[in-house]
Amino acid sequence: MLIEERYKDEDTGSDGVNSLPKLELSYSVGVCFFLLKQAKRAIINLEIKNLPPNLI
Repeated sequence: MLIEERYKDEDTGSDGVNSLPKLELSYSVGVCFFLLKQAKRAIINLEIKNLPPNLI
């Protein structure tokens, strides 16, 4: 099955290219923000663990 046939009925963006559905796009953005938040927490925790004992 060709991709063009499979997705020919989907909505396209203003430039005529198939775009992600809004729900899927917002889910992807949410996942990205969650991963960024987790990475930030991990970096902060590593910085705290690596502080000299007299600064804690």
